Amino acid sequence: SEDALRLIDRYNVGGLVVFTHNIEDQAQLSSMNRQLQNYSIAKNKVPVFIAIDQEGGKVMRIKNFGTALPGNMNIGATRSSELSFLAGKLTAVDLEMLGININFAPVIDVNTSKDNEVIGVRSFGSDPDMVAKLGSSYIRGIQSRRVSATAKHFPGHGDTSGDSHFEMPSLNKSYDQILATDLKPFRSAIRSGVDSIMTAHISVPSLDPSGKPATLSKKIISGLLREQMNYQGLVVTDDMEMQAITKDGGISKAAVNAVLAGCDIITVVWTDRAKDEAYTSLLKAVKNGLISEE
Repeated sequence: SEDALRLIDRYNVGGLVVFTHNIEDQAQLSSMNRQLQNYSIAKNKVPVFIAIDQEGGKVMRIKNFGTALPGNMNIGATRSSELSFLAGKLTAVDLEMLGININFAPVIDVNTSKDNEVIGVRSFGSDPDMVAKLGSSYIRGIQSRRVSATAKHFPGHGDTSGDSHFEMPSLNKSYDQILATDLKPFRSAIRSGVDSIMTAHISVPSLDPSGKPATLSKKIISGLLREQMNYQGLVVTDDMEMQAITKDGGISKAAVNAVLAGCDIITVVWTDRAKDEAYTSLLKAVKNGLISEE
């Protein structure tokens, strides 16, 4: 739409996210993505990421065509690395053909809380070793095509209660417990060469006593993920319009703090106002030296 082209014109966006309401059929989606890429290259000399949440199961943006696959917990029930790789590859074959180059999947949270409102069947299961094994296979499957995988939600959203769309959940475990469970799949994903990791809007007191959500925590993103776990790929935020992020100072403050924490891509998927506020605040932070131009 003209709105999408305006985003490229006005903000020089690095990426766009496709949702179900953007999709009519296969021909329309392919044509739209091709037009967006051509427009970005003509204007900025750089292509854009075109992303989607195509997890399989309950979270699929492409529903009426392509390969409809079961969700992670169904794959987890098979305990098969081969089937998990195939699920990732088949998903990526569709996405590559449609012009989508980054999938916000797989979910590699270890689902150990029965009160978890957000993850549930989106997880491969409650065994961290099995989640690590199948998650890594799925990542390799996606990245066997020209599509990037995104492991989410770091440092682990599986043992929380509450929904970060409306409040800030907390992961109340010791560092040793988190190391033994929640971080295992992320370590495996990093070893498997995952291109992108998405942050969780949850507080983890044992990792950052300040109570900041992981997305805004330098201790968790730069300290743990970058330095301790030696991750060199992209760090992408979950949607920055969730209440867990915006309730303390709004999106302007949050966008700047996410970059200072070590995030590379700030994801703002809903309102024009929030996109404008995030862009303006980041530009101002660079101009006044708070964030380096580099």
